[in-house]
Amino acid sequence: MKKNIFLLFILTTFILSSCWSDDTKTLKSSEDIQSCSNPFLISSWTWSNLTLKSKVITNNIKNVISNNWWNIEYLNCEKWTKVDEKTLIAKIKPDYSDPNIQNLLNQANMINSQISNTKGIISSTKSNFEIQLNSLNIQKSNFENQLKILNNSYLQISNQWDFWILDIDKQLDSLSIQLDTLKTQISDLNKMKSKLEDSKKADLEKLQLNLETAKSQIKTLFTSSLLQIDQIFWISDGNRNKNDSFEVYLSAKDSSLKTQVENDWRIINKKFQNYDNLSNQEISTFLESLNNLAIESKNAINNSVASTSFTDTTISNYYSILLQYESGSLSAKNWIDNILKSVETVTNSYDTQILNIETQINQAQNSQRTVLSNVDNLKSNKLGTYTTSIDLQKNQTKSQIETIQTNSSNIKSQIDSLKSQEEIQLNQLNNQLTQLNSSLNTININLESQSIYAETTWIVKEKSSSLWNKIWSNSVICQILPEKSSLKLQIYSSNDLNLPLDISFVVDSKKYTTQIITKLPYQDTITQNYVYETTSDIFLDSQKVDLSNILSEGKVLDVKTISNDNVVYDNKIYIPLDYVTNTINSSQVKFKSSTWWIIEKDVILGELNSSQVEIRNWLNLWDTICK
Repeated sequence: MKKNIFLLFILTTFILSSCWSDDTKTLKSSEDIQSCSNPFLISSWTWSNLTLKSKVITNNIKNVISNNWWNIEYLNCEKWTKVDEKTLIAKIKPDYSDPNIQNLLNQANMINSQISNTKGIISSTKSNFEIQLNSLNIQKSNFENQLKILNNSYLQISNQWDFWILDIDKQLDSLSIQLDTLKTQISDLNKMKSKLEDSKKADLEKLQLNLETAKSQIKTLFTSSLLQIDQIFWISDGNRNKNDSFEVYLSAKDSSLKTQVENDWRIINKKFQNYDNLSNQEISTFLESLNNLAIESKNAINNSVASTSFTDTTISNYYSILLQYESGSLSAKNWIDNILKSVETVTNSYDTQILNIETQINQAQNSQRTVLSNVDNLKSNKLGTYTTSIDLQKNQTKSQIETIQTNSSNIKSQIDSLKSQEEIQLNQLNNQLTQLNSSLNTININLESQSIYAETTWIVKEKSSSLWNKIWSNSVICQILPEKSSLKLQIYSSNDLNLPLDISFVVDSKKYTTQIITKLPYQDTITQNYVYETTSDIFLDSQKVDLSNILSEGKVLDVKTISNDNVVYDNKIYIPLDYVTNTINSSQVKFKSSTWWIIEKDVILGELNSSQVEIRNWLNLWDTICK
């Protein structure tokens, strides 16, 4: 790299010298002056160490910065004021006219809407599960009551034989009691059937009310979503040409996405006109179309290109809105699907219970007819027929007991499963609610006023803002530095230096030394010089000194390299600076010719090197010049 720069410099010098040589002329000649004052023979190529420019900078400035788009409503940052860690530097409050703050407010409103919607879903979910659990618990209670009745019947049937052996009349009394029991059982079962039918009707009415509420809110969601997407993509005839200023940037990375959004929007919007006539299942399926439209719209926005009229902030805001509609349509579908599932579950559950009770009623009526037949047989003293009837009743009752026990066990399993489902769904919804509240808290924190303190005992150096100024994220409000700052040198060089590099500089006739240790990752924007920084350790005759006792911040001075690794060797012609005479229009040198004439000739000056200056025309090796 250094070699290429050097060759470029030589080529440039050659071209410039060629151009300048045409303009060089002898201003005048005179007769030979018999003596040449202090003749200087150009007898060798020259070399020199680098002379570089440097600037004194502060080593540890603290920048007080903001972290949002705000207005300054209080500012305590006057130059050279002393502050400590408890000093309030600034108070800033949100700028509600700023698009970023407005975006945060819009996000907060959307999250509040989601929180309200999620709470509604939680309430509806609890209500749906409560209805189903109540239904199952009623079934469980019915089965337990039936089991008690059947156990008593089985015990009574088992004792009937003994009653018959002891006393026929007692057996008849027992059969009479059994008939009464069966009559009571049939009456109770009919009451339970009636109660179940009433409960089924009440539960379905509650679910129907929830369903109507859901359909109304979903209709509002459709209206809001289609209107928002129309306003973003301006699809309808009334809005078609309103986004001409940024239409070419919308979905620019994949233009087919915008076309797909417009086509799908028109299909959904047309179907939405018949929303009130759609079945519940059609509405659930229709929500999938809205969800897909929201996803397509979100992807189209994400594939847009920012411009002056269509900023990154606008794209992000639209993307966030469409993301919320995607989430809202999915939540609404889950909501209506849960209600429809609950309707099916409740209907099937009650129908199963009613059918089961009707079966029990039929069985009880059959038992009643059997007992009446047994009474007739007993009165006719037909022992064999009676015994067979008793055994048949016992077997029938035992079979009924086993069936009821199995049904009761199944109901318990269903209750446990339903409770587990309720816990899982409510945990998911509560986690979602927690996340929404957390996001809302974060936004509210960002919308609160901010107080900024100095946090250290320093001196204010610069004030970069004024009261009621609008500031941006990471804007510097002011700069503060220690009472006794740590200073170092910043070095500027056209050459790429080998580090570390020892340098020296002179202040008040005293020569100080330090070392360049860091190359900064950028170049000076004006001169394109490389930028370096020294260590903060400064030495005078091997004794460490404080740079702040020698120089002040901002001081510019010359420094020289010490290491031979950075010595510049060249074949340029240098002469002492005091051999050059400057006039208004030109610079001249007295040249001693081979005929001993002394001629004053124009020269073109190049770079300064210590006390010498480069001559870029006509002088050659072994020429003599005079003062």
